[in-house]
Amino acid sequence: MNQGMNSSPRAFCVHFHELNRWDPISYYHIDWYWPNEIMAPIGKLLIPRKEKVDRAENGFADLMPITIHFDGSIEPRKVDPLNEYSMELFWARPKDIVVSKIDLKNGAVGIIPESWRNVVVTGHFAVYKPNEDFIVPEFFTKIIQTDFFKDYLWRNKVGAEGRKEVKLDFFESILIPVPPLTVQKMIEECWHQMNQEFSIKLEKIQHLGSQCHEQIQEYLDINIPPPRKIGKLFLLHLSKTERWSFEYNKRVLSGLAQIQTGKYRSYPLGELCKGQSGSTPSKNNPSFWKDGEIPWVSPKDMKTRYISDSQDHISQNAMEYNASPVVKNGSILFVVRSGILQRKVPVAMTQVDVSINQDIRSFTPRTDNILPEYLLAYFEAKQDDLLRLVKWSTTVQSINKEELETFPIPLPPKDIQEKIAMTVAELHSKMENLEKESNDIHQNAKHKIEEMILGTRPVECS
Repeated sequence: MNQGMNSSPRAFCVHFHELNRWDPISYYHIDWYWPNEIMAPIGKLLIPRKEKVDRAENGFADLMPITIHFDGSIEPRKVDPLNEYSMELFWARPKDIVVSKIDLKNGAVGIIPESWRNVVVTGHFAVYKPNEDFIVPEFFTKIIQTDFFKDYLWRNKVGAEGRKEVKLDFFESILIPVPPLTVQKMIEECWHQMNQEFSIKLEKIQHLGSQCHEQIQEYLDINIPPPRKIGKLFLLHLSKTERWSFEYNKRVLSGLAQIQTGKYRSYPLGELCKGQSGSTPSKNNPSFWKDGEIPWVSPKDMKTRYISDSQDHISQNAMEYNASPVVKNGSILFVVRSGILQRKVPVAMTQVDVSINQDIRSFTPRTDNILPEYLLAYFEAKQDDLLRLVKWSTTVQSINKEELETFPIPLPPKDIQEKIAMTVAELHSKMENLEKESNDIHQNAKHKIEEMILGTRPVECS
């Protein structure tokens, strides 16, 4: 059980008139170590805001819809300006606290940055104006992001399976500590001080990532011209339109549609490598999954450069019945269908034979003239070009296999490929060490701040 969480014994008695849920797990609560007089319900600290956007006065192109992630971060949401959005929209003002109703159970609560304007949300969100006479918004979201508080929210979700959520009236009733503003600000300051070294290491990681791209461009002699500026509205003759895609045609006009490959002759990926799509063995056949030893890769496994294992495994029986493809060691894997494609196109290289699900596509070199390690480094450097292949829909983002197969790959001599692969591997080794160090720093800071918020550690910065 997380620190801060407590419960009644496994066997306990509750009077019928005291029951409000048929769920023993809801009796878990947070043990705060603050005086009762500074505890207050969330609803007393936040003022609901529900200002409708007048669509007659405000065109959608001038508005900024947002997405809130589980860590509380907020980013503008990418939308197709040619689509019509019929849902009612509501204003979220700078410094407002916005709650994603369906993902509140995961901690999706964030603050609108002071510099953002024209931010709007749908009815799937709740907007609050914090009463800053009592609560510092950043301190409030720090409480939400503690492990013990998120665990508490998760335990108190209700509703139909698959649509369970934390109800707003319950959320607003939760008691939290409201120490003096000076103490709240001190906790926030402690967080920033503890994370200064973390931020420095992140900058070093980003610099090394830029070095990887620069080294590859230098070896291949790739010069990327600056894009031409294109406005929100533009005119394109039908005869020059290759696709029914606003974003694609905008890239064509800005000069970004052409993928730069440098001085070496390039070949389509599908010519250099054999492509394979994945599949999911039937769950109705237990023999496909029982005692599985073969890694079955899905998007959740694509978080590292090299794949040697996976969270799920299938049996040899599944392979023998061709229920899922065999992907050879030294193949390149792409995520081709997932929400992650909004931000990046995960790429990895297999270090063992694996199988893949339908959201992954593999490419296995047809010849020894191309090194898998070089391909991996090249695609890591081509994230911008890969992201331009992503197709957006109302359900999930995807990449067509035909577009991947025609992606141009420069083929330098083998010794140049080896130099590129070795240089990038060395830089990534440094990045991985820095990432481990930065994660340790971040987790240590998070642990100390959570103790301050819970009330078990004095509020003081070292």
